[in-house]
Amino acid sequence: MTSHDRLEFDEYRRPYVERVVIVIVLLAIALTHTYTTNIIHPRAAERLIRHDQIVEGTAPDPYNDRILVPYVTNLIMSKLGRDRFSDIYVAYCLLAIMFSMASMYALWRKWFSSDMATIGLLAYALSYYASMHYHYYHPWSHLEPGLIALALLAAYKKQIWLIVICASLMIANRYFGISPGRSVSEYFALGTADWKLAVIANVAFWHLIGIYAISGFWSAPRWLRYAGLYTIPLLVAFVLFARWHETRPLLSLMPVMIPYALCGIRSR
Repeated sequence: MTSHDRLEFDEYRRPYVERVVIVIVLLAIALTHTYTTNIIHPRAAERLIRHDQIVEGTAPDPYNDRILVPYVTNLIMSKLGRDRFSDIYVAYCLLAIMFSMASMYALWRKWFSSDMATIGLLAYALSYYASMHYHYYHPWSHLEPGLIALALLAAYKKQIWLIVICASLMIANRYFGISPGRSVSEYFALGTADWKLAVIANVAFWHLIGIYAISGFWSAPRWLRYAGLYTIPLLVAFVLFARWHETRPLLSLMPVMIPYALCGIRSR
């Protein structure tokens, strides 16, 4: 049976949707619990200050234009009360993670079986767990992978209207302004402890994804290889401007990096 026949057979078999939903919900609950324990509750006061700055238009660059999540949560908070600030963000975190996972799963199913796509979700969960540290208010990061995956899915289906909607939401969610953390030259001047932190953080984030993504890139479908071009400017910006130990921005690469890794696994 050829790979094409296997894919057609898998499409005909149609695994139970309930199983995938349960996996996504359980992973989202686990990741939300960890994020709430480590980030949301311990630094609630700082998060509220940043939230208010963005809503009032007094936040520094690049936060002042990242308005989607703060504005929506602020609207809900105006109905429920400011004392529910953390609870509202916990609920948002859960829904955003579920949305991102569902969007990526729907995208990956265009080329992979349900089991392979589920393995991809597990890999994403590991990367998410390893990356969501060293910050106190970046709620847009939960939503980015899902919006990118949905835009890629719309491009694959040639649904221009959905691409426009996703692009508009991405601009409101996190426009591509850059707030430099450290320059490359500054990183080379860092001490051993800083380098160890950066190396450990990136190894924990990429784990085996990076190795398999490199080996699977050329065996990936042509459309998927071209779709991955958006990762180049993001990687360049990360290397030149980001804090290298803060791998959270790299979650935006996962909609295509994980499929490359799945191709690497499947070709072995």
